[in-house]
Amino acid sequence: MSTGKKVLVTFKICLVAASLFVTSALAVGVYSAYLFFDNGEGLPIEIPEPDQVTMTMKSGGVLMFTAPLTIKNNGIYPVEDLNIDLHLFYNETEIFTGKNPLGDIPAHHTVTRTIVFQTSIQHLVSLGMQKVLFEDLNTTLRLEVRARYVFSWIGFSLAFFTEKTWKPPVKVSADTGNTTFTRSNAEIIMGVPVTVETAGWLEGNATAETTIQFNGQTLGNGTYETPFGGKHTGTMNITMTENTMDVLATQSGTMDLKTDITAFIGGQRVDYSTTYQEEWHAPLRDLSTSVYKQAGDTIQVEYSFTNDRDTGDLYNITIAFFNNTTPTGYTIENQHYVSPGEYYYFSNNYPYTASQPANRYVLTVETDEMGLVYVEEGAL
Repeated sequence: MSTGKKVLVTFKICLVAASLFVTSALAVGVYSAYLFFDNGEGLPIEIPEPDQVTMTMKSGGVLMFTAPLTIKNNGIYPVEDLNIDLHLFYNETEIFTGKNPLGDIPAHHTVTRTIVFQTSIQHLVSLGMQKVLFEDLNTTLRLEVRARYVFSWIGFSLAFFTEKTWKPPVKVSADTGNTTFTRSNAEIIMGVPVTVETAGWLEGNATAETTIQFNGQTLGNGTYETPFGGKHTGTMNITMTENTMDVLATQSGTMDLKTDITAFIGGQRVDYSTTYQEEWHAPLRDLSTSVYKQAGDTIQVEYSFTNDRDTGDLYNITIAFFNNTTPTGYTIENQHYVSPGEYYYFSNNYPYTASQPANRYVLTVETDEMGLVYVEEGAL
């Protein structure tokens, strides 16, 4: 065989060998990639749960979030130059982002690295996304993975999506079940217990101006101030009038607390409006009263109601009689303890003993624990 032919044969053999080597390497690489991706079952990355995320506030109102991210490399090659970018979306608005170069992952290793993503109060306000600070949201996490594999021969870039429930750093709740009432001159003050739970890292304060609407009526308004950073409880005082008090005393239903919040967080002003809904349970639900004269100078008294609240109370019921605007000096007084959820009915006849005739009455209900004062007038 000539020298030229020998060279050609040798070249072909080398070419075939190289082709086999490359094919084998690629096959091994593909198989290794298959192993890396959890035997074809998915991305070998454990997405952190919300309670694993640590939040801190930096200067200028920057919100920094860190979380552990566990990555498994089941393949036979190291994963090189791994980069993971995170993007958190509410609907189609990106509210958080973070780029994380995580380096190399050795073959047959599971590692846990810290990832970081951030936003700022100013950015959220510019997006009109203040609700991120105050509301639970259904969000979408986009995870972008880039790396090189098989001695950098193979590069891949993948994107994955997962749904996450966002838990806000500020939670506000009102306990209308423990509402109290006090009187100040002609005004009635409705005291609503309020709890503001904020993340310990959150710096700032807020003022909430609230208007209560119930069954189509505006009942009153009030203001509440609170610092941030931890859990704070207090009472929001709502100023009401006598006629609006009658509605709350006798009707149960959904109460709307329309609230405008002005907060200062990390030196940034945040304005946020929302409506909190609470179920109101009336102490005199479906109140029915009947006071009238009978023959023989007797007064027939009937009343019924349901204590729709979760607690029992002592009801002090007084009926005073008048001749036009002049008191006759005759009064009927009763006292009843009514259990939670109890329907109460009362009926009795009373001899009218006043010397001056009566043509009208004023019925007043006062409760010991709640401090309710309900007044109703009628003609005889």
